[in-house]
Amino acid sequence: MAEFNSKEYWEARYQGGGNSGIGSYGVSANIKAEYINSVISKYNIKTINDLGHGDGNQIGLLKGFDQYTGYDVSSTIRNKCILQYQDDRRYTFIDNESQFKQADLAMSLDVLYHLTEQEVFVEYIDKLFSIGEYILIYAEDRDHIGNSHVLCRKFTDYISDVYNNFSLLDIADGSHDKVKLYLYKRD
Repeated sequence: MAEFNSKEYWEARYQGGGNSGIGSYGVSANIKAEYINSVISKYNIKTINDLGHGDGNQIGLLKGFDQYTGYDVSSTIRNKCILQYQDDRRYTFIDNESQFKQADLAMSLDVLYHLTEQEVFVEYIDKLFSIGEYILIYAEDRDHIGNSHVLCRKFTDYISDVYNNFSLLDIADGSHDKVKLYLYKRD
Protein backbone atom coordinates (compact mmCIF):
# COMPACT_ATOMS: atom_id res chain seq x y z
CA MET A 1 0.00 0.00 0.00
CA ALA A 2 1.38 3.41 -0.99
CA GLU A 3 1.95 6.03 1.69
CA PHE A 4 -0.56 8.88 1.71
CA ASN A 5 0.68 12.05 -0.03
CA SER A 6 -1.09 15.23 1.11
CA LYS A 7 0.09 17.30 -1.88
CA GLU A 8 -1.25 14.75 -4.38
CA TYR A 9 -4.51 14.49 -2.44
CA TRP A 10 -5.22 18.24 -2.64
CA GLU A 11 -4.18 18.55 -6.27
CA ALA A 12 -6.51 15.68 -7.23
CA ARG A 13 -9.34 17.12 -5.12
CA TYR A 14 -9.10 20.54 -6.76
CA GLN A 15 -8.59 19.11 -10.26
CA GLY A 16 -11.77 17.12 -9.73
CA GLY A 17 -13.72 20.30 -8.96
CA GLY A 18 -13.63 20.02 -5.17
CA ASN A 19 -13.28 22.96 -2.82
CA SER A 20 -11.34 23.59 0.40
CA GLY A 21 -14.06 22.05 2.53
CA ILE A 22 -16.57 23.25 5.11
CA GLY A 23 -13.92 25.12 7.10
CA SER A 24 -13.68 27.73 4.33
CA TYR A 25 -17.41 28.40 4.11
CA GLY A 26 -20.37 29.43 6.25
CA VAL A 27 -20.06 29.71 10.02
CA SER A 28 -16.44 28.49 10.16
CA ALA A 29 -15.27 30.99 7.54
CA ASN A 30 -17.11 33.83 9.24
CA ILE A 31 -15.70 33.04 12.70
CA LYS A 32 -12.16 32.93 11.30
CA ALA A 33 -12.62 36.12 9.26
CA GLU A 34 -14.01 38.04 12.24
CA TYR A 35 -11.03 37.02 14.38
CA ILE A 36 -8.42 37.63 11.65
CA ASN A 37 -9.91 41.03 10.86
CA SER A 38 -9.73 41.94 14.57
CA VAL A 39 -6.04 40.89 14.62
CA ILE A 40 -5.38 42.97 11.49
CA SER A 41 -6.93 46.00 13.18
CA LYS A 42 -5.51 45.50 16.70
CA TYR A 43 -1.91 44.82 15.62
CA ASN A 44 -1.85 47.13 12.58
CA ILE A 45 -1.22 44.25 10.19
CA LYS A 46 -0.40 45.50 6.70
CA THR A 47 1.18 42.42 5.08
CA ILE A 48 -0.07 38.83 5.22
CA ASN A 49 1.54 35.56 4.15
CA ASP A 50 -0.84 32.61 3.82
CA LEU A 51 0.77 29.18 3.70
CA GLY A 52 -2.00 27.07 2.14
CA HIS A 53 -4.55 29.53 0.74
CA GLY A 54 -6.99 26.93 -0.60
CA ASP A 55 -9.79 27.84 -2.97
CA GLY A 56 -9.85 31.55 -2.13
CA ASN A 57 -13.22 31.76 -0.41
CA GLN A 58 -11.83 32.38 3.09
CA ILE A 59 -9.36 35.07 2.04
CA GLY A 60 -12.09 37.06 0.30
CA LEU A 61 -13.54 37.83 3.75
CA LEU A 62 -10.39 39.58 5.04
CA LYS A 63 -10.28 43.37 5.42
CA GLY A 64 -7.90 46.16 6.37
CA PHE A 65 -4.58 44.87 5.00
CA ASP A 66 -2.36 46.27 2.23
CA GLN A 67 -0.71 43.17 0.76
CA TYR A 68 -1.59 39.46 0.79
CA THR A 69 0.74 36.74 -0.51
CA GLY A 70 -0.57 33.20 -0.76
CA TYR A 71 0.93 29.83 -1.58
CA ASP A 72 -0.80 26.48 -2.02
CA VAL A 73 0.62 23.05 -2.94
CA SER A 74 -2.06 22.72 -5.64
CA SER A 75 -1.19 24.48 -8.88
CA THR A 76 -4.81 24.00 -9.99
CA ILE A 77 -6.19 26.04 -7.08
CA ARG A 78 -3.35 28.58 -7.25
CA ASN A 79 -4.24 29.29 -10.89
CA LYS A 80 -7.93 29.56 -9.96
CA CYS A 81 -7.09 32.14 -7.26
CA ILE A 82 -4.86 34.11 -9.63
CA LEU A 83 -7.85 34.46 -11.97
CA GLN A 84 -10.32 35.10 -9.16
CA TYR A 85 -8.25 37.95 -7.63
CA GLN A 86 -6.58 39.31 -10.79
CA ASP A 87 -8.33 42.67 -10.46
CA ASP A 88 -7.29 43.25 -6.84
CA ARG A 89 -3.64 44.32 -6.65
CA ARG A 90 -3.44 43.51 -2.94
CA TYR A 91 -3.35 39.78 -3.75
CA THR A 92 -0.31 37.87 -5.01
CA PHE A 93 -0.15 34.10 -5.43
CA ILE A 94 3.29 32.53 -5.59
CA ASP A 95 4.28 29.16 -7.00
CA ASN A 96 7.16 28.46 -4.62
CA GLU A 97 7.40 28.88 -0.84
CA SER A 98 10.87 30.40 -1.24
CA GLN A 99 9.21 33.47 -2.80
CA PHE A 100 7.69 34.56 0.52
CA LYS A 101 9.06 37.79 1.96
CA GLN A 102 8.75 38.57 5.65
CA ALA A 103 5.24 39.78 6.57
CA ASP A 104 3.48 41.17 9.61
CA LEU A 105 1.24 38.08 9.82
CA ALA A 106 1.73 34.52 8.59
CA MET A 107 -1.40 32.35 8.55
CA SER A 108 -2.14 28.64 8.54
CA LEU A 109 -5.87 28.06 8.28
CA ASP A 110 -7.18 24.48 8.24
CA VAL A 111 -3.82 23.14 7.05
CA LEU A 112 -1.95 21.50 9.94
CA TYR A 113 -4.30 18.56 10.35
CA HIS A 114 -4.11 17.83 6.62
CA LEU A 115 -0.33 17.30 6.76
CA THR A 116 -0.34 13.60 7.55
CA GLU A 117 3.34 13.06 6.79
CA GLN A 118 5.60 13.98 9.76
CA GLU A 119 8.41 15.39 7.60
CA VAL A 120 5.95 17.59 5.68
CA PHE A 121 4.47 18.83 8.98
CA VAL A 122 7.92 19.76 10.35
CA GLU A 123 8.98 21.54 7.14
CA TYR A 124 5.66 23.39 7.00
CA ILE A 125 5.85 24.65 10.60
CA ASP A 126 9.45 25.73 10.04
CA LYS A 127 8.45 27.74 6.96
CA LEU A 128 5.42 29.24 8.72
CA PHE A 129 7.45 30.50 11.67
CA SER A 130 10.08 31.99 9.35
CA ILE A 131 7.77 34.27 7.33
CA GLY A 132 5.87 36.32 9.92
CA GLU A 133 6.14 38.42 13.06
CA TYR A 134 2.71 37.21 14.15
CA ILE A 135 1.67 33.62 13.40
CA LEU A 136 -2.00 32.62 13.26
CA ILE A 137 -2.96 28.96 13.23
CA TYR A 138 -6.46 27.55 12.94
CA ALA A 139 -6.37 23.85 13.84
CA GLU A 140 -7.08 21.17 16.42
CA ASP A 141 -4.43 21.01 19.14
CA ARG A 142 -4.71 17.35 20.09
CA ASP A 143 -3.41 13.99 18.96
CA HIS A 144 -6.13 12.40 16.87
CA ILE A 145 -6.31 10.35 13.68
CA GLY A 146 -9.21 11.09 11.35
CA ASN A 147 -9.82 9.88 7.82
CA SER A 148 -7.02 9.40 5.27
CA HIS A 149 -6.31 13.13 4.95
CA VAL A 150 -6.61 14.12 8.64
CA LEU A 151 -3.98 13.71 11.36
CA CYS A 152 -4.21 16.10 14.29
CA ARG A 153 -1.19 16.74 16.49
CA LYS A 154 -0.64 18.50 19.81
CA PHE A 155 1.19 21.24 17.91
CA THR A 156 1.35 23.84 20.71
CA ASP A 157 3.75 21.61 22.64
CA TYR A 158 5.91 21.19 19.55
CA ILE A 159 5.93 24.94 18.88
CA SER A 160 6.83 25.85 22.47
CA ASP A 161 9.74 23.37 22.37
CA VAL A 162 11.12 24.30 18.95
CA TYR A 163 10.16 27.98 18.51
CA ASN A 164 10.87 29.41 21.95
CA ASN A 165 11.45 32.85 20.40
CA PHE A 166 7.66 33.08 19.94
CA SER A 167 5.02 33.60 22.62
CA LEU A 168 1.42 32.42 22.48
CA LEU A 169 -0.64 35.62 22.74
CA ASP A 170 -4.18 34.33 22.39
CA ILE A 171 -6.38 31.29 21.89
CA ALA A 172 -9.82 32.02 20.46
CA ASP A 173 -12.80 29.78 19.91
CA GLY A 174 -13.23 28.28 16.47
CA SER A 175 -16.37 26.95 14.89
CA HIS A 176 -16.49 24.02 17.31
CA ASP A 177 -14.82 23.13 20.59
CA LYS A 178 -11.89 21.17 19.12
CA VAL A 179 -10.73 23.72 16.53
CA LYS A 180 -9.36 27.03 17.78
CA LEU A 181 -7.38 30.04 16.61
CA TYR A 182 -3.86 30.34 18.05
CA LEU A 183 -2.00 33.64 17.76
CA TYR A 184 1.78 33.75 18.32
CA LYS A 185 4.13 36.75 18.38
CA ARG A 186 7.86 36.79 17.78
CA ASP A 187 9.66 37.90 20.98
